[in-house]
Amino acid sequence: MIYLICCCQVADLARWKRAFDSQATAHRIATLGLLHIWRTMDSADELFLVFEVGDIGRARDYLNSPEAADAERAACIVRSEHRFVESASLFTWGSLQALEPDRQTLQDATSPLSLWDRRQPQ
Repeated sequence: MIYLICCCQVADLARWKRAFDSQATAHRIATLGLLHIWRTMDSADELFLVFEVGDIGRARDYLNSPEAADAERAACIVRSEHRFVESASLFTWGSLQALEPDRQTLQDATSPLSLWDRRQPQ
């Protein structure tokens, strides 16, 4: 599953909410399903939004569209950042092994029970 994480700082939370709500249809068309909205405990004007993404191409097209830029201006967004992410659980142990030192190096560097053996899933 692919997700979109957005971080934004807004100048006016009520105005942002109205502008955000006005984009509900555009979000649906872009296959963005809102899962969470968080705000930082230190600053109520800094928001984190998490969307489930159905089609990354449509989601990217929306984010790069004039409509999204207009909505951002209407929402009084001071600063924003977007990242597409996927669950780290999608990685298999086989693909992670390529990033690890080889088994003999770990066995030579540790006790009889190597770090490698302790890190393998049971």
